[in-house]
Amino acid sequence: MLEVFLSMILEEYINNKNSGLKAKNVPDSTLINYILTKSSSADLMSNQGLKNLSRSYIGAEKLDAKLDSIKTLQIKFIMNYLSHDKEIPLDCFRIITTAPDTISPSGNYPVFRTYFTAAGEKKE
Repeated sequence: MLEVFLSMILEEYINNKNSGLKAKNVPDSTLINYILTKSSSADLMSNQGLKNLSRSYIGAEKLDAKLDSIKTLQIKFIMNYLSHDKEIPLDCFRIITTAPDTISPSGNYPVFRTYFTAAGEKKE
C-alpha cells in the first residue's frame, strides 16, 4: 500500500497530466522527474528516492491535513458502524484519538481506541 504522501503526489501527477493513467502504471522514475521539474528547492535535490522527494515536495502542513482528514473519516465510519449497524447506544462507547507523540511506535499502533461502558453505567 502506498504511503499517504506518496499517494498525494501520484494523485497530483495524474490530475496534472489529465491522461487517464492508472496509479499502477506510473513508474517511480517518472514521479521523481515530475517532482524535480515542479520544484527548484535545494532540499529536494539533495534527497534520494521517491519517498523522501514526495515527503519534501508535499510538505508537513499538507500531509498533516490529509492525515487528519483520514483519521476523521475512520472515526466517523466506526461510530456509524457501532451506532447504526450494531445498534449500540452512543452513550455506551467513546472513541478517543491517541495523542501525537514524537517517538514513532513500532508495529501497527492504532490511530484511535474505542472504549465501551456497561449498559446503564453512568460516566462522570
